Amino acid sequence: KYLSLSTNYIVKIEKNAFYSLSYLEYLYLDDNLLENIETYSFNDLNKVINNKMLLSHQYISNVDSYSFNGLLNVPILDLSFNNLVSIKNFTFHGMFTLLELILEFNFIREIDTNALNGLFNLLKLNLKNNRLKTADFLLNQDLKSLEHVNLDENFVGDLNTDLFKYLDTLKILELRNNKIKFFASNTILAHLNLLDLRLVSNQIQLIKSNYFKNMILLKYLDLSDNKITRLEQNSFYYLNNLNLLNLAFNLLSNLSKHLFSSLIKLNKLNLAHNYLYTLDPIIF
Repeated sequence: KYLSLSTNYIVKIEKNAFYSLSYLEYLYLDDNLLENIETYSFNDLNKVINNKMLLSHQYISNVDSYSFNGLLNVPILDLSFNNLVSIKNFTFHGMFTLLELILEFNFIREIDTNALNGLFNLLKLNLKNNRLKTADFLLNQDLKSLEHVNLDENFVGDLNTDLFKYLDTLKILELRNNKIKFFASNTILAHLNLLDLRLVSNQIQLIKSNYFKNMILLKYLDLSDNKITRLEQNSFYYLNNLNLLNLAFNLLSNLSKHLFSSLIKLNKLNLAHNYLYTLDPIIF
């Protein structure tokens, strides 16, 4: 029931490598030199119940489609700190109970359209520090349970207008240190359930009055370290539940009257390191 292959020199997991081990409940492969995971490598392991399948800090550059098919009961898969450059279609097919997928600190440039198919119960997706230029892979009907997406430190630019069409459950979206300049009114902004939006260190110059119109539950909004020169008068008008607003390290020189007056639950407002030269009391 227990098999540990940790701390070896395993470079490759071949197809059906664990065939006939259908009784296995715990499998450990951490601290190896893995470079390649082939299709059906974990086939016949539907009883494995590791809390986490740890495949991080190795040399994995290729994971074939259906590689993890058979791992029906693993809640967390960690592939961080590897050499992945792409995620192929149906890579995680069969991982129906997966709750968290960790792909941070790779070199991922492309995620195929159907790469995340079948992840109906996925709650958290971490793609921090990769090379992604688009987030279109999130346009996937199977991600109906997703609550937290981390895309920090990528190269994501303009967002597809339908990008979050199916992500009704999304609560936390992290997009720090990307290349975002503006939003179309029906991208992030149409999401009623979002609670936490982090847009630090992008290239945003203007916040329009309709940007956050539908985000009535939002509690944390971080727009620091952008290039914002202007906030339209009703930029934050609908954010009645906002607790934190960070506008530090921007290029603001003046603020419109009543700009923050609707933020009745605001506890922290950061306007440090801007170019403000006057402060009208009616702002608040």
